Amino acid sequence: MAILTRNMALRVVLTAVACAMTLGALAQSSLRFTRSVWDFGTIREADGKVSCSFEYVNRGKAPVVIDQVNVSCGCTTPEFSRKPIKAGERGVLKVTFDPANRAGEFAKEITVFTGGRRYRTTLRITGNIIARTKTVEELYPTAVGDCGLRIDARSLPFNYVTQSERKNLFINYINTSSKPIRVRLVQTSASGFMRHDFPQTIAAGAKGRVTFSYSVPRSSGYFGELRDVFEVQVEGCESDVRISTNGYAIEQFEIPNNELAPKAEFERQLLKFEDVHKGDNPATVSVRLTNDGMEPLIIRAIQPSHAAITTSLDAGTTVAPSESINVRVTIDPAKLDYGRAIEHIVLITNDPKRPMRQLRVTGVVRDN
Repeated sequence: MAILTRNMALRVVLTAVACAMTLGALAQSSLRFTRSVWDFGTIREADGKVSCSFEYVNRGKAPVVIDQVNVSCGCTTPEFSRKPIKAGERGVLKVTFDPANRAGEFAKEITVFTGGRRYRTTLRITGNIIARTKTVEELYPTAVGDCGLRIDARSLPFNYVTQSERKNLFINYINTSSKPIRVRLVQTSASGFMRHDFPQTIAAGAKGRVTFSYSVPRSSGYFGELRDVFEVQVEGCESDVRISTNGYAIEQFEIPNNELAPKAEFERQLLKFEDVHKGDNPATVSVRLTNDGMEPLIIRAIQPSHAAITTSLDAGTTVAPSESINVRVTIDPAKLDYGRAIEHIVLITNDPKRPMRQLRVTGVVRDN
């Protein structure tokens, strides 16, 4: 035991010495910069890229090579040479910063490695960016036909929509033409729970905001995926623009962070089927579902993405605390197209931390 203790003590001492030597080495790089921080002050985004030069000198007696320069952001670009720097020789490391889409204060690091990456020097650039005025095309990137209507989004991700609560998201629009525009939204996919207030007529030069709302009454008993799609039709113009909304209807949890709440855990999220053929019988794989919580886990909804996929789970299935069940997932090759199949199953549960879970289902369907 005494020998073991002495060995452990020796290891601690050697480790401490090694750390001290490393720190000392980092501090002893012979390549010295005249400054470590460059403050650009206030710059304008509209003026574009700015550059600065960090001057250095080799204070040692042997040549030094800059092995590598790392930056903390893709907006920062270093320019340097790997040519050996002779003793006493001076040089510069040029750094260019791109302020595009980076309004406000900034601080970026540039790390210079020398001596076979044994030595490291950290430089910084700082400043404040005044944002440029964005163009109409940038603010409203989607043109709806060629009549002057533009919108700033085509897809609205609602994520979780709690029953009995209204959730709103918005799309901004502008009429850039000199004439009124008549608009109609034609719904091609409907959940039954979506409402919107898109105006039928938009005055010349007018701007506005459209509200899209999901509201799922508790009395509906609905859980699961919400998806709505609208074709945007403009009178007198051809348009192929569609607006889509999506989310997941879940229950209202009284105590969202309840430590005693049910907790759904699948042993894996990806279910792979071996090659199957069109004439084969349906194939099945199993995955274990465990309730790691302290209260019963209830399956609220099971929604496969394709009619070829079925499961042994039913809405209302309950898993007791600390218990597990085997979930069988079956695919019917006859209902799938040839080639690689990439589908999924959405499950809604009463797990307040992760009420929606998704199992991916993949396989390859071949000819007989």
